[in-house]
Amino acid sequence: MTPPHIVIFYNCIPHYRKAFFEKLSASEDLNVTFLADDTTDTKHMEVIASSSDSMRIRPVRTKALRLLGKTLFAHPGILKALRQEKPDMLIPLGNPHILTTWLIMLWGRIHSIPVVLWTHGTLRKEHGIKRLFRLAYYRLSAGLFLYGAHAQQLLQEMGLKHTPMYPIYNSLDYEAQRAISEMTSPEDISKFRESLGIGTASKVLIFTGRLQPVKKLDLLVKLTKRLNLETLDTHCILIGDGDERERLQELALTLGVADKFHFLGAVHDEEKLGLAMLSADLYVIPSGAGLSVMHALGYGVPVLLHDNFEHHFPEWEAVEHCVNGLFYRENDMEDMIDKAISYLTGKHPEIQPDACYRAIEAKYTAEKQYRVILPAIREILGK
Repeated sequence: MTPPHIVIFYNCIPHYRKAFFEKLSASEDLNVTFLADDTTDTKHMEVIASSSDSMRIRPVRTKALRLLGKTLFAHPGILKALRQEKPDMLIPLGNPHILTTWLIMLWGRIHSIPVVLWTHGTLRKEHGIKRLFRLAYYRLSAGLFLYGAHAQQLLQEMGLKHTPMYPIYNSLDYEAQRAISEMTSPEDISKFRESLGIGTASKVLIFTGRLQPVKKLDLLVKLTKRLNLETLDTHCILIGDGDERERLQELALTLGVADKFHFLGAVHDEEKLGLAMLSADLYVIPSGAGLSVMHALGYGVPVLLHDNFEHHFPEWEAVEHCVNGLFYRENDMEDMIDKAISYLTGKHPEIQPDACYRAIEAKYTAEKQYRVILPAIREILGK
């Protein structure tokens, strides 16, 4: 039997999607084509080029438009690509700001081809016009592939009853993470820490991601300052680049912890990232949590994040309080400090690397995602 032709549409393909998208591409049960631009739509984000040997990517140009203060996206060559590809199913990124996704849903209805939106769904229960708009948008699709189960529950409570929803979660390259963990020796970690001037008895906080104002990384500088005032010798590693870097460096200098802060810049080499992660004691997220949760837990590093789930992306669901991480009260600096101190001083012996690994292995690997998405695709095509 000829496998169904599945066309997945993105503005561009982020590098962190590679493991799962390669898994889909290698499947004997699916024939997968990606439509995406080679150019990133997000500053400081690396993307997979259409020249990739492990994925079939057909380039389509992304055009950004500004309308009423919003950035919208269109793809002039999309209809030509759809006609030539002749898909059995279309899976576009379910972002209503991508005008092309609306066009794809209309095209799918005209040609009786199911269109399944790959989307966060919603991060919080919505009301009024916003709720009606979101429900109308999702009802145009043949189903939703969601990043978590919480969004499914919220959408059902908001009234989305008859649109099939499938939590397929999210993943990074967990196999690569485990391989790097196994090949990294205690000596490697000691040398890395020594290269940054971090002593063997020092505690290390870490954060990876784009350095932007929305990340509230000034709280991480203040946290590092307070921990050192508590006679807890603490360093902080920041991996990533962005517009906030210079301001954060100045703040660290002003607070007297410049020697405790280590800005490593953007690092896309997973072995280097892994070495930094394995050198850390605690991963701290001062604002909304996202895929960085997967990164931390995949290396056995517990996560400290706030308790307002509405302000997180779906990946927060992987964190369990006092199991593989800790939640502090949102906007409560003192509680953030208390939780960090309690873990770093050994008051939570129950939080162990194995609990971090188990959370990832349960739902958040490319293999687990594939085992969920394949039957979902078959079910929708069967209808």
